[in-house]
Amino acid sequence: MREIRQGSVVHGRYRLEAQLAAGGQGRVWRAFDEVLHIAVAAKQVGLDPAASERERAEAAARTLHEARNAVRLRRHPNVVAVLDTFVEDGVPWVVTDLVEGCSLAQELAERGPLPVAEVERVAAGVLAALGAAHELDIRHRDVKPANIMRTRGGEILLADFGIAKHTDDTTLTKRNLVVGTLAYMAPERLAGRDLPAGDLFALGVSLYELAQGVRPAAATGSVEELRRAGRLAELILALLRKNPDERPDVPTAQRMLAASKPAPAPAPELSAAPERTKTEAEQEQTE
Repeated sequence: MREIRQGSVVHGRYRLEAQLAAGGQGRVWRAFDEVLHIAVAAKQVGLDPAASERERAEAAARTLHEARNAVRLRRHPNVVAVLDTFVEDGVPWVVTDLVEGCSLAQELAERGPLPVAEVERVAAGVLAALGAAHELDIRHRDVKPANIMRTRGGEILLADFGIAKHTDDTTLTKRNLVVGTLAYMAPERLAGRDLPAGDLFALGVSLYELAQGVRPAAATGSVEELRRAGRLAELILALLRKNPDERPDVPTAQRMLAASKPAPAPAPELSAAPERTKTEAEQEQTE
């Protein structure tokens, strides 16, 4: 297996220009597509080094399958579009749009908790993305601030749909592999139940963290405190219900979000100009 580094070309077209991030799930590169002449993000998906050759092949096949599902969301305005996917030297890659902006995990680390109005914008954008995905029977399975991007223009995008799962996929997930980040994972996911409600729970944890500055498990008091969340507290608490059947689905959550926003202030009434008397009009005509 060749070494992947800055300047390497993968899949015969993507020249790696700079490493953007690295972690347990792999490495993300800023790359240049030498066919289309555009900048993209290329994710080198991490595989378990202790896995057998067969297990690694299954993981690569699963990544390709799931990334191809995510391509169906590429035109959604709140989704980081998946453009391509391939396997090279046994390692799966997922190519997406390059987002000029930063993740909300970065914002949280630099700025601390966000104002309620900004958290509302995040909720609206992520709910729109999840609504489109769930209509296609696709789960995200790793909603968290690190996967929520804010562009320089202020748009909210949900990233990393490359690990999404289609509910018709029965062969490639028969080993019941759990994908996601533990701190944001719904209780039923830990028990092996992969439901759309799991994405809503993860969103609830994310909104709590963005509003409060800590995740629910790290809070000093009860989750009901939610002091900084203000008018969003009811929605966040509903998303965090342990029973997935009691959590709102996307349309219900969107209605709750709309209902939580303050009504716009009424426009000031314009007083009518006083009517001029006949004497005033006659005086103007004589002047």
